[in-house]
Amino acid sequence: MTVHRGVVWTVAAILLVVVAALWRERGVNRLPQVPTAGLPVLVRPVGVPPAASSANGPRAAAGPRQRSGEPAGGDASNVAPLPAVVAPRTAAGARPLRPGEIEVCGSGTVQGKAGASGLPSDIELPPELQERWDREVAALIASLATSAAPGAEAAAALMQGRLADLVRLALRDRDPRTVQWAVQACQGQSDPACLMAPPRLWVATEPDNGMAWLALLSAEPAVPADALYGLTRARRFDERVGVLVATVDAAIPSTASPQARATVLTQAMGIDMARSLPALATLFQICPASLAHDAHRREQCGAVAELLATRSGTLLARGMVAPLGERAGWPSDRVAATKRQKERAQQRMSDQVDHWLKLPPHGCEQLASLTAHVRDLARRGDWAVATEPAPGR
Repeated sequence: MTVHRGVVWTVAAILLVVVAALWRERGVNRLPQVPTAGLPVLVRPVGVPPAASSANGPRAAAGPRQRSGEPAGGDASNVAPLPAVVAPRTAAGARPLRPGEIEVCGSGTVQGKAGASGLPSDIELPPELQERWDREVAALIASLATSAAPGAEAAAALMQGRLADLVRLALRDRDPRTVQWAVQACQGQSDPACLMAPPRLWVATEPDNGMAWLALLSAEPAVPADALYGLTRARRFDERVGVLVATVDAAIPSTASPQARATVLTQAMGIDMARSLPALATLFQICPASLAHDAHRREQCGAVAELLATRSGTLLARGMVAPLGERAGWPSDRVAATKRQKERAQQRMSDQVDHWLKLPPHGCEQLASLTAHVRDLARRGDWAVATEPAPGR
């Protein structure tokens, strides 16, 4: 089994590349790629449903992220403190690390092995240590099913790919968060339980959420009139990327190791990011490059571009604004400005990856940085993280 790159932007970068391929097929300029090689290894993915692992792989532009009945990712009362940053190995009294040795947070000095990329940050750990972390991650995800934290039971079903249980919880609670998870997890699946979680269930639960109408459009692209009508009149576009992270983070006990917590949170973020991709890709079918002689569809596609530009909180959705706007007939200067804004945001995320690569692999400082960043993504959305200063700065 291939080891899991325990950095959320590994997942995000692969998603961006997937979207870039979709765009190339449709004659749209591709997204700049975020570097993925050499990102630090934590543990192998455990219990991730096929839709998320095959991707291998943010939120309204205005207003607070927290929603009624959903945990806030940055609530210090609900989440464990970040792992402490240890002193460098070269501090007084400590012998220098020998070739191949690394200082692993919470485990001391271990002998590592260079990963396939050959980069200094790509270190494979001893099998016994890797297996211990694997078991802890699996146990943490399984424990969510019995947690009293709001939404944790549904989060466990989503992360473990138990579709029947996830659909059951969605129908029982009618919680918008769980309904969205069930509908999106069931996309393209043959599980009989998914017949009870069609996109129209989500539309009925959140008729003002454009993402629900987009899921319906993705499921029924041959008859788009109903879904497009709802999508163009939606007041918000809430992908809920990060809500799974916040839900899981609130349920993980404070005794979890820094490695296990960081891995579970990055897996949750990867699932969150992958969920919206199939529906978003449908927009290129509905809004093809040849709209010159279809004024009504051009107007609808322009309305969708405006919705994404003003209400989406993810880089993935914001990256679609310029090509959709161009097809809808937006002025060239607006299209160019939108592309530049997207590229600046992606560059900031790429710079963050560069920062992680320079930290000692598997060290407490690296884990603290990764965990803090994933929490920030969950709290504010990746578009806000890439385009706005952090609170208090």
